[in-house]
Amino acid sequence: MTVHNPYRLNISTYSTHTIILDQIPPHSSILDVGCNDGYIGELANQKRCETYALDNAPSSVEKALRTNKAAIVYDANMTEKLPWDRQFDVVIFADILEHLISPEKVLTFFAQNYMHEKSIAIISLPNVANWLIRIQLILGNFDGVDAGILDRTHFHLYTYKTARKLAFDAGLEPHEEFGGASLLGPIIKIAPVLRTLLATNIILVCKKKTAK
Repeated sequence: MTVHNPYRLNISTYSTHTIILDQIPPHSSILDVGCNDGYIGELANQKRCETYALDNAPSSVEKALRTNKAAIVYDANMTEKLPWDRQFDVVIFADILEHLISPEKVLTFFAQNYMHEKSIAIISLPNVANWLIRIQLILGNFDGVDAGILDRTHFHLYTYKTARKLAFDAGLEPHEEFGGASLLGPIIKIAPVLRTLLATNIILVCKKKTAK
């Protein structure tokens, strides 16, 4: 039976996927945790990157294998050792952590084992403080849907503040913050202070904490 996948690549100018791709340095080694169909790795090929990909859906891994250097079926909740004994320049968590039972545990595991001192982690999370969600709350609505910020498969909800705390508690320090918003991205670019309200996705670019 084919499982319906409601999430697709979006490379509009201010989309989350475009912002993530913009943060990836050329010639990087990438670990894409929760790769979906492997489309970030496919586009990263244009930067001469090598992407190793993980997803819990065999159908997605099958597609990712066509364009990524390697891909395996993997349940991130289990935090099991990967078959690749190496560290990566970039570790991507694109809209995956909110689906996990213990995202801090998972983030800590990958940061400790698969990032070196100069690695970056790119994290994107749905922004529950988005203006549309606020209006729904005012109207007394907070219903789960098939995809988006209130995806009913989300175990966790995040604001910029709680996203920063998640990263920090996992041993990471956010160095840059962005707001993914295909429709209202131009406004965020002019007035970044409004991303808390207008962004659909929180995007953090993090490095490992340095010892004091």
